[in-house]
Amino acid sequence: MPMSVTTLSCGRCAVPGGRNPLGTNFKGNTLITTFNELRFFTGLKTWEYQALGNCTNLTSVHLPAHMISTPNSIFRSDTRLSQVVLPPNLQTIGQWGFHSCPITEIDLPVTLTKIETGAFYSTRLVSVTIPPNVTSIASAAFGVNTLTEIIFLGSTPPTVGDGGLAGNLSFPIYVPDDAVEAYKAALTTNNYASRVKPISERPAS
Repeated sequence: MPMSVTTLSCGRCAVPGGRNPLGTNFKGNTLITTFNELRFFTGLKTWEYQALGNCTNLTSVHLPAHMISTPNSIFRSDTRLSQVVLPPNLQTIGQWGFHSCPITEIDLPVTLTKIETGAFYSTRLVSVTIPPNVTSIASAAFGVNTLTEIIFLGSTPPTVGDGGLAGNLSFPIYVPDDAVEAYKAALTTNNYASRVKPISERPAS
């Protein structure tokens, strides 16, 4: 891919047999600024490691609707990436996927079940809502962040790895009112239990 490309435009890019037209052609591209057309790559099934990583001027991307997991380190070190549209049926966010991306908000789909190690490490998230079907948040998933709150919608607490909820901060962790004790019992590391509060106490925004 020529380094002079700054935006992409394509038709509906169905890829026969799920072949990977991206390869590493975009990795390290410092000129591309938007890749919202990625949503049209409806047949894309395989990804190279860090396929869109180190694209230091990429600001927005829209992932294909058919994806059920994001590859590991897919956007790692995209230091201007601030707008991401995730697939509606996404189940897993891969390891270090958004490491060092300056996103301030992310809309996690209700189908999500796993957030892998370091997925949102060193982002600029302010608030994040964890959908009710999430069962696992791995270590450092939200590590080194600017979070002011995390909101859990599920009545059953997920397993949370060490530092999974940015253990270096003291923001409140809001959970369903009828699940406060369950979350306090489950979140025993990093002083999380002391930060658990009923969602009814969350200030109106």
